[in-house]
Amino acid sequence: MPQDISNLTQCHKISAISHNATRYQQSHTMPQDIRNLDCFKGRWVLDKNNSEGVEPLLKDGGVNYLKRKTLCALTIDLELQVACEGEDKVTVTEVQYTSFVNMINKMELGMNNEFLGWTDYHDDAFSVYCKKQAKWDAATGRLCMHAISVKKHEGDYDWTEERWVENGKLHWLTTQNYKGKITTNHRIFVQKA
Repeated sequence: MPQDISNLTQCHKISAISHNATRYQQSHTMPQDIRNLDCFKGRWVLDKNNSEGVEPLLKDGGVNYLKRKTLCALTIDLELQVACEGEDKVTVTEVQYTSFVNMINKMELGMNNEFLGWTDYHDDAFSVYCKKQAKWDAATGRLCMHAISVKKHEGDYDWTEERWVENGKLHWLTTQNYKGKITTNHRIFVQKA
């Protein structure tokens, strides 16, 4: 209950108001602040001229020649949609648009640089079932994701992804571990007009 501050000096009134506000914040859950993730908003398109090709990643991941050529010819649009769900849950929805297949993954986003639960999905490029998780690293300004293969290919694939915006461009750095073979890929996306 707020205290009566009518008889206090101005300095003491400010101190009492500050104390009451702190007590209120501690006793009430406040919605997560996701404004730092606004830089990811919008639709992004792959800048093939300034990105590494994905063929080495696909080849090292066991994808056959014909499918690799098809996937490498595609244009990719990407959206990352961050939203508050309730007072203490934040989600990120990763949407990839291609002429091959569209992929939508919605995951709980760890806002304190820690991964939370897993989201199951099927990766059509590698033809494997996977699970994925996401976290926000406020210190580096990076959205980090981790995915692993499950079911028939359990333990074969392990991906880490970092995404950040620099100079108006979205960077997507992927490190793939396929049966012990490590491959990295750096793609750059520009805001779609």
